[in-house]
Amino acid sequence: MGAIVGFILGYALGTQAGERGWSALLDSWERISSSEEVKTLLTEALGKAPELLRQGAGVLVESLGQSSKKG
Repeated sequence: MGAIVGFILGYALGTQAGERGWSALLDSWERISSSEEVKTLLTEALGKAPELLRQGAGVLVESLGQSSKKG
């Protein structure tokens, strides 16, 4: 999470620094996107995605079933 906050702060500061700031921002993004923290975050998110999709589909099916009973 700290890497993402750092990127946002870097972006805000980079926009004030002009073209040189943009280059620094891109360099920062390269370091952040290849960091272990970001890789772990993405791995965990992708691991939980199927369960979240199943839950969402269940809620949708239940909602559609209730709607058809009312109509």
